[in-house]
Amino acid sequence: MNSSVINVTKINQRVTVIIEEMPWISYLTLGFVFETGSRDEDETINGITHFIEHMTFKGAEGKTAYDIARILENLGAFVNGYTSKEEMAIYGSFLKEKFSDVFSIIISMFKKRKYDEKDFNLEKKVILQEISEIFDEPEELLSEFFLKEMFPQNSLGLPVAGSLSSIENLTKSALETQLIHNWSNKRICISIAGNIESSDALRCIANYVDNFAHEDYQKHWSTPVRISDGFIKVIKRNDLKQIYGIIGSYTISFNDPRRYVLAILNHVVGASRSSRLVSLLQEEKALVSYISSFYELYSDIGIWGIFFITNSDSLGDVLRFITEELKKLKNFGITKREMDKAVSYRKGLTALSSEDSSLRMRHNARNFLKMGVVPTLKDILNEYDKLTVDKVNAELDILNIDNWCGVIMGPIDDTQLVDISIYKPIKEFQFLLDTDKVLKKHVVSKTIY
Repeated sequence: MNSSVINVTKINQRVTVIIEEMPWISYLTLGFVFETGSRDEDETINGITHFIEHMTFKGAEGKTAYDIARILENLGAFVNGYTSKEEMAIYGSFLKEKFSDVFSIIISMFKKRKYDEKDFNLEKKVILQEISEIFDEPEELLSEFFLKEMFPQNSLGLPVAGSLSSIENLTKSALETQLIHNWSNKRICISIAGNIESSDALRCIANYVDNFAHEDYQKHWSTPVRISDGFIKVIKRNDLKQIYGIIGSYTISFNDPRRYVLAILNHVVGASRSSRLVSLLQEEKALVSYISSFYELYSDIGIWGIFFITNSDSLGDVLRFITEELKKLKNFGITKREMDKAVSYRKGLTALSSEDSSLRMRHNARNFLKMGVVPTLKDILNEYDKLTVDKVNAELDILNIDNWCGVIMGPIDDTQLVDISIYKPIKEFQFLLDTDKVLKKHVVSKTIY
């Protein structure tokens, strides 16, 4: 197994450079990762961080978007971006001899403080189309409804891309103000992973230190209030043929050391082909076309859940088998055989991901911004090796099994409503008909129970 070297260099209170040397691969990935995302927004400016990510590619001082694209392509660089609840990043993969040139281009993209009105309006149309497309993607729409229900009074419940109304009302001046704020007041992690020596990268970065003014960073994330009683929200959509569902609960935060235990429990429950739920509901009973468990961890809280796709006739059985399996898990835990298999799989997956410089760049930045440390591959594998079946079963409460909530969407009639209400109180019944109205408000509900 290849062994990488990770160097962490602090430029100032806000800016840190992380370099993971991976000399056995032929390229590297450079990322500028900002500690800001949709969690920094409210409903009036929801989607502004994602909008800034888009606009970053709209040129630099003295260069158009086409100029930037042409220069990067000539350098053999693949450059992209992403926005999440707590991060926004611009990153690129390329050969190490192009590092200085690509670094300079990306810096110039960030330095642009004023946007062209035409570019702003055109990109607004693109983002509005992206948001409208969510209605045609049941999995993504369901996920947004689920997070909104789990975090009703917190910005974690807001969609990353924003809503139609928030983007329609967003102004160019507001975008430019937020851009300056992000560049001046947010922590930035310059994360590099791949075939480059730390000394070479730092020598290049030293030429741009003046771009990173030393200012105290701001972080104003309020901790979400947890819902005390489980429920199910039902969304009727007669245009769908299948029923889509998510049931889940609160779990630990990203920096909780029990995240390795969570990874094992998640794998055993539904994150692999041989997991309990996949084996039972898909392979043995043929009640679902798809089922998988998942988790998403944030700075101070997390979500663990189960996503499934089924049909109207099978919904009741699916909910029954899921609740029965969760009760078995709570009462009896997992077996040593299940744990050993899950540990082996997780270690293998971790080792494979260590060969991908793009993943390493992102993981290193996220670990540093959330925990202040960057674990090596060896550190992570050692954490899995420390686990025992008794240690894992002693932490079953992190799944919060008894107090799960759910959102179910599809062509649901009174029969399915009865099936659903057996397991949890139905909080709301919502009939999605007017797409634009739903996407603008993100919830148009009628309480019936």
